[in-house]
Formats: sequence, C-alpha cells, structure tokens
Amino acid sequence: DTGSLNLVNFYTWKAEDSSVSVPCNKIISDPGVKKRTSKRHATKHKFSCLDCDYETFVKANLIVHTCMHTGEETFACSECNYTAARKCQLNIHMQRHTGYKPFACSVCDYKANQKAHLNTHMRTHTGNKPFACPECDYKAFQKSNLIVHMRANHDVKSFACSECDYKTSQNRLLIEHIRIHTGHKPFECSLCNYKAARSSGLTEHMLTHNDNKPFECSQCNYKASRKTGITIHMLTHNDNKPFECSECNYKTNRKGDLKIHLQKHTGDKPFKCSECNYEASRKGDLNSHMRKHTGDKPFKCSECEYKTARICTLKRHMLRHCK
Repeated sequence: DTGSLNLVNFYTWKAEDSSVSVPCNKIISDPGVKKRTSKRHATKHKFSCLDCDYETFVKANLIVHTCMHTGEETFACSECNYTAARKCQLNIHMQRHTGYKPFACSVCDYKANQKAHLNTHMRTHTGNKPFACPECDYKAFQKSNLIVHMRANHDVKSFACSECDYKTSQNRLLIEHIRIHTGHKPFECSLCNYKAARSSGLTEHMLTHNDNKPFECSQCNYKASRKTGITIHMLTHNDNKPFECSECNYKTNRKGDLKIHLQKHTGDKPFKCSECNYEASRKGDLNSHMRKHTGDKPFKCSECEYKTARICTLKRHMLRHCK
C-alpha cells in the first residue's frame, strides 16, 4: 500500500541512487514523488545555510529556511497583512480574496481553489484513507490528520533544531526556539527599547508599563497585573510543601522551584551567555544578565525618571518614595 507509512519514511528518506540518508522531514508515499526526490538528492550540488548546518538540493528551500533565521517574509498581500516566503504561496492566498475556485466536485457542490484540496475532498465520497499510522490501526483521509495523530498519540517530534538536541512536534515552536541561537527578537516594545523573541514575552513585558493590578490577594496587600501572578503568590500562604529535595531539607510547593534548587547540587547551568562566559541555572537570570550587554533597562519608576535592568532593583528603589 503506497499510502502506508513506516518510521523510516516518517523521519528520513534514503535516496535510492545514493548512500546518503537525507533528512526530508516528509512523508513520501507517492512513487513519482520518490523518483523525483531521488534524482534531486543524487545531484552533487547542495545549497548551504550560512547561519547553521542546514543543506538542501533545492535553492527555493534554502530561501524559505533562511527566513527562519531572519524572520523575513518577502511576498506581501495587497489586501491584508498576510506575507509569504514564496510567491506561489501568495498566489494561493490571493484566491481567498477573489473567491476563485476552479476545481469542482463531480458528486456534490463542493469547490476548491487547489486541486489537492479537491482530491482530499473526494476521499469523503470514496471512503479511501491512504494515510495509515505505522504504530496503530488509525487511518486518515489526509496527511495532515495523520501527522496530528502521530504527534498526539505517539510522541512524534519531527521538527529538530540543527544547533542542539531540541525537538518539537510543531514547526512554530522550532522557529521560536531557533531565535535563541540567532538572537533574533522581532517583537519590540513601543514604549522602550525592550525586544523579545516571542510574542508572549512582549505581552508579559508590557505589563511592566501598566499600573493597573486588578488581582488582589485576600490574605495580604499583594496585587498583581495577571491572574497567574496572584495564583503563584497564593502558594506563599500555603504551608503544604509536597516537593522535597533528596539532597537536603529544602521543601517547596512548586515543582519548578525544586528543579531550580536541584541545580545547586548538580552544578548544572544550561543557560549560557553568547557574549561572555556567564552561565546560569535559570533562564530568567540569563535574561537579566544579557541586559548588561544590551544596556536595556525596561523597568521604569512611575515616580521619577529612574530606570533599571532588573525588577527587584526597581522594587528597592520604589521604597525610597514610600518613606
């Protein structure tokens, strides 16, 4: 069954005309596609990325890959904010605005703007499920459903970082991870010089500019701008500390705090500065350290013009205004 998959096809595909194992990260079930891919991998010329070890036999693939490092997307839609790394992707997107759907189903009224979508739709009439899971009896009408199934049920992490051992089941998470290596921070604060690699990081930072703290502790005067902040704070009022260190008497009510504490015994400092020899056991400590190199001082006093790189320093400064 050409639609069936095995684990070799799921992760890597070996070119028939070459002894080199090629990490395609593709599920190749069509013999014609395999033949074309074999010729492509049998060629001697490779296009190499200047920022990492990525190599490809297709120049267009290198262009798309480079966008992962730079965050650049070259083709912009004139109707909305959509951007794409390939012109063909933009052409397909434009059909959403024009409503052009040239591919019509012969059984029902369904129409599609891509032939592949029509082919997938036709399987709902024929009952054909060509994409079979190699681990269980699951079968799917389309490849994307099988990929989702594999990631959800068999812990398949097909997106791997070329710089370290990081793997993930989502391409979006890999792109965010790669920014750790490249230092690319596309999300910028409109009120200060702060930049973040993730949109969630910018969202959290913007709260430092917001004096509104609607979440109040029922047992003390503590206030927080986020619900998660008050949830974490409430643990300080809880005497139950189920997480215990096996090396000393340390106890905590947060599993994450125990992991950080254990690094004191192991000496493990996985977060390394790209500018100097500094190493940290916590990512937050590394982020604070990096501001020494960037000069970024995102924490501002609401009473005067004082700025600082660390929030704890701002809290100590604010005590001066309370006297």
